Amino acid sequence: MSSNIFVNRVCQWCGKEFVARTTTTNYCSHRCSGLAYKERKRQAKLEKVQEEFERVKGCPPELEKQEFLTPRQAARVIQ
Repeated sequence: MSSNIFVNRVCQWCGKEFVARTTTTNYCSHRCSGLAYKERKRQAKLEKVQEEFERVKGCPPELEKQEFLTPRQAARVIQ
């Protein structure tokens, strides 16, 4: 359903000015919308990998100095 209002907006992806017909429009075209969506998904994936890396990297300091680990100590590092 279209409206009778016209709102001047600036595209959040490419920065071009365009005329929107709704107040919630953020992008000037389907292409800009798709590119922004892909970038959001890419950033979410990177954040997930970073969180996993930080979780795995978080080895207790007393275990880092040991050359060999017992099975229980290894389980603590993996957990």
